[in-house]
Amino acid sequence: MLETVRETPSNPTIHRPANWPANDARGPLAMGRSVFPEDAVARIFRPSRCVMTAGRARCKSWRLVFERRGAPVIEPLMGWTAGSDTLAQIELDFPSLDAAIRYAERQGLACVVQSAARCQERIPPSHGVRPASRAPLLDLGHFSRPERRYGARDRVVPAGRRHTISRNRTDEEDQSC
Repeated sequence: MLETVRETPSNPTIHRPANWPANDARGPLAMGRSVFPEDAVARIFRPSRCVMTAGRARCKSWRLVFERRGAPVIEPLMGWTAGSDTLAQIELDFPSLDAAIRYAERQGLACVVQSAARCQERIPPSHGVRPASRAPLLDLGHFSRPERRYGARDRVVPAGRRHTISRNRTDEEDQSC
């Protein structure tokens, strides 16, 4: 979303903001004429962080860049992109949006503010477990329950008692013979 904050007036009269005091005789440009061309347009935005980093250390600053005033030209011999606009190479960083806007106003620049992209809060993977994601684990071969793999038993006998029962039977059978 782009929002035009201030445009350079076409006539050379002094442009004063709405909240400018009536008894202030100073002009908006304290240092005189701007060093930037009249048709220069500044774009102020908050740069997004690199996708390869997890930190947010350098994401709090705002950046002022200049829009291209002319189309780039392709150099015929080497195929490089060239242009006569040297303002496109300038990038200025500011600690806040207000500081960047004040700088643009002091220099007499038309500026466009690009609002910061909203970050979606990530949910940690441990909190994102859904019951449907656990369902495929039940169908795994040797990880599933033995009843599902081999079928249900007729009689369930605890493992420790199975051997004692069979020994008692054989002992009884031996004694009866």
